[in-house]
Amino acid sequence: MLASFVKDPQAVLDYTIDWSPWLADDLIVDSTWSVVGDVVLQDGVVYASITQIWASGGTEGTLADLTNHVVTAAGREDDRTIRLLLRQQ
Repeated sequence: MLASFVKDPQAVLDYTIDWSPWLADDLIVDSTWSVVGDVVLQDGVVYASITQIWASGGTEGTLADLTNHVVTAAGREDDRTIRLLLRQQ
């Protein structure tokens, strides 16, 4: 299921993904983020089984997809995407 949020273009907000149901006893060893759209990504971090990214900017009326790719200690890899609708709040 694709998580979707409304983001004001002027807002600087954090978005998180909880990987714990997928991880079981595994650990995230690498997390990278990419964006389709003109939102600016900054300060991605991992907190145990949760990944977090901060996003700013964006153009009113557009969509941005933030995709998180993780690699685990056991060598598993997967992606999750967060969709942002840029709209004045």
